[in-house]
Amino acid sequence: MVSVEIVALVLTGLGLAASIIYYANILQNANKTQQIQIGTRQTQLFMYLYDKWSGETFSKNWYDCMSWNWTDYENYMEKYGYNVDKDAFAGFQSIIGFFEGLGVLVKDGEIRTSLVEDLMSRQIIEFWEKFKPIFLEYRIRYNYPHACEWLEYLYIQIKPIYEQQHPELAT
Repeated sequence: MVSVEIVALVLTGLGLAASIIYYANILQNANKTQQIQIGTRQTQLFMYLYDKWSGETFSKNWYDCMSWNWTDYENYMEKYGYNVDKDAFAGFQSIIGFFEGLGVLVKDGEIRTSLVEDLMSRQIIEFWEKFKPIFLEYRIRYNYPHACEWLEYLYIQIKPIYEQQHPELAT
């Protein structure tokens, strides 16, 4: 015959096992919920940035800067430098700041590279390739090797994906 002590031990063990299984299930569900929330926050952040990027002010600044022509760094500074047209230079700086911030967010995994590549790759590539000589010269002249480093990082991350997905457009 089974004693009361054995029944109590078995029931205690079963209760403990049920508690562990229940707690493990709660943790698993909480982890899934957290992953969904992280993905949602990343998407919301990206859409906020995309809204800024596709806005009228950014577009105007973009087209103004992309229409600039120069022969070398001195010519660039004479035509578009901060002492010439403060509004145009401020627009240029806002584009740089946007892409720099985007580069940091991609590096830190706050925004998926694939989202950025899908919607902004052409502009990132065009902007970096157009202004690369200016940025590199600026780094040398002002002993500032990290100038536009996150824009460059973003370009380095995006360009290979772009070329792989669009081989007919790759340069």
